[in-house]
Amino acid sequence: MTRQFTILGQDVSAYVYDWGSVDDVKDMLLAQTQLFAGQYQIKLLRGDTLFSPYAKGSLFYGRPLLNQPATLTLNGQVAYNGLLKSVDIDGTTRQATLTMENYLSKPTSIIANLTANGANPATAMLSILTAAGLSLYVDTNSFESAGSGASAAGATINVAYLPTKTTTVLAALQAISQLCSITVFVQNGLIRARTWTPYEGNGSGIKWTIDQNAARTWKTLTQAYDNLNNSVTIGYGASSSVALQDTASIARYQITNTFPFSTNTGGELAVPDLVSAQYFGQLFLDRASTVRGVVEVDAGPSLIDAELGDRVYLTAPNLGMTLVPAEIIETHRSPLDNGIALKLATI
Repeated sequence: MTRQFTILGQDVSAYVYDWGSVDDVKDMLLAQTQLFAGQYQIKLLRGDTLFSPYAKGSLFYGRPLLNQPATLTLNGQVAYNGLLKSVDIDGTTRQATLTMENYLSKPTSIIANLTANGANPATAMLSILTAAGLSLYVDTNSFESAGSGASAAGATINVAYLPTKTTTVLAALQAISQLCSITVFVQNGLIRARTWTPYEGNGSGIKWTIDQNAARTWKTLTQAYDNLNNSVTIGYGASSSVALQDTASIARYQITNTFPFSTNTGGELAVPDLVSAQYFGQLFLDRASTVRGVVEVDAGPSLIDAELGDRVYLTAPNLGMTLVPAEIIETHRSPLDNGIALKLATI
């Protein structure tokens, strides 16, 4: 595997002694809908002379370092684009540790600015990112694709994110993501969007099989009981609301967990009509009304191209699993040994 790390436009790969792990997270399946600004750390030799901000002749001397872009490529493909957050020099080893965060760190400090009625949710997300000056970091096609289901159903939202308020771009994206089941994540250096779609069975959409040949180590299997929501209420219009339940889920688990959305007219995020409320409510139940099994596994080179959102079959006899469908919700790539650690949720 060929590896290259550049910062401030300079290739410093020759000084890397620890390539770290590239971590990407897409947590929609567990109904948490948290958006993560994934970190990446890389360690460099000769930190005292080449990478200290105070050493004359170093790459960083006299330069503003915060939020400087950095890129990691593996085999010529971008594996990570991020923004520099800190440079730490070890006084004993004289080595430098560079810490970056991906482009979802930018929306944490920018106030959302968009007012729109009857908007497609994915289009609204894209417009919020564009208004914040982040269009260069966005996979536009993925947002267009993510909005197709809502368009077909005639489901829309109203947004009133004003620059005079305190709602950040990241908080606005997270609110829309939670309501509309559109996850936003960073992959291969770009901010992307994807809509949750139920598994149709019979191997539909399955891309990989992870078994004893692909896995290096099967780690843990847990049940995400805390994420079960089999009842939902969604406010719409001026003062109406709709309540939906998954009766099969309630009968199976013998518990009713209700998730409320306060989305009546007048808030920053509102649902305008019953059609939209029913569409978003049913999609929420489709992903949240089942207790998901969560599996962690360390895999080898055969899965190095696995991506967030890929659907797989899990066959792990030591976990009691045979051809169990699941979706990748985290990837942790090791540039050094061509390995990848995965976190998956059953579908």
